[in-house]
Amino acid sequence: MIKINRQRLIENFIALVKTNSTSGNEKDISNFLKSNLENLGGKVTFDSYGNLLSFFEGKGETIILNCHLDTVHPGENIRTIQKGDRLFSDGKTILGADAKAGLAIILEILNLRKEKKINCPPLQIILTKEEESGLIGARNLDFSLVKGKYGLVFDGDFGPDNITIYAPGYYFFECSVLGKAAHAGMEPEKGVSAILGAAKLINKIPFGRIDSETTQNIGIIQGGDGTNIISNKVIFKGEIRGRNKTKLLKQIKKLKFIIEKFLSENKNIKVKLNGQIIFDPYAFSLKNKFLKKIQLAYEPIGLKPKFLPSGGGTDANIFNNKGFNLFPIGFGAYNTHTTSEYLILSEMEKTLIFCINLLKIKRR
Repeated sequence: MIKINRQRLIENFIALVKTNSTSGNEKDISNFLKSNLENLGGKVTFDSYGNLLSFFEGKGETIILNCHLDTVHPGENIRTIQKGDRLFSDGKTILGADAKAGLAIILEILNLRKEKKINCPPLQIILTKEEESGLIGARNLDFSLVKGKYGLVFDGDFGPDNITIYAPGYYFFECSVLGKAAHAGMEPEKGVSAILGAAKLINKIPFGRIDSETTQNIGIIQGGDGTNIISNKVIFKGEIRGRNKTKLLKQIKKLKFIIEKFLSENKNIKVKLNGQIIFDPYAFSLKNKFLKKIQLAYEPIGLKPKFLPSGGGTDANIFNNKGFNLFPIGFGAYNTHTTSEYLILSEMEKTLIFCINLLKIKRR
């Protein structure tokens, strides 16, 4: 089994998280990675949206290694603390393991490839912008530049034995509830409260887990100009996720029906719904040929892969709905998107060893 340089892995990870890259601010991290990838022998290019692509020569079928460049807030001036086998932030920010642990793994794969002269297939590294804002980088990726068909996405759930084989589609919606403004103390009778209307409507919309494959949530409410004003406008924003496209569309239809029924019962209120499917779900059979190679790559490290569903979307949703076969993999990141996020180094190393094993499997 190949020996891992843990210190270099940690140092690269810390350098990555020290480089601020919240969504929309990926210039510095892109330049950092461009320099590293070129030093490791890659040909680097940027597409018109600013996604970074790097190609490494090899023999056989090209393998794609995908990761996103950005982090969520609070993700600036991160301070990394090590306690035994785990890395944490100081509690004031996220750690940024999602997905900078993935970026560090990719760099170490390439370091080992160069140092150990590993006979790899061609590798294409695809690093996207603004994934955390709704897979925006992947949605704007120039797919004419993509060379491979199969690969991994370093944006999976939990440990190194977790492989996502199906994930939900995502419908975003925004509702504007319109009433009539009036002075709350002098002539409240002349007003129609958009806040009250929104409250009544929201109370009719289901929240949480609808069924085993579908969830629904409202997460943002905005409205009101003062306590002395009957509010004339409230906006609320939400989402529906579904791993089954038919069920997802059915739930969207139910939301529209709820709004139409509410309007028929509340003539003095207006509601405008704007919604869009941001990305579609995907699902793979266990008979997929790349999944069989994945299973073989786990055997030397004594892990049995868990082929699981996910409740979240990744760049894989965009790739896989364009005919690619990309699978998100876990790498030991937990409590992501929170200030209690942490990274288990031994699990990160196992993901790295798995990747090296996968690249060494002979292609037919």
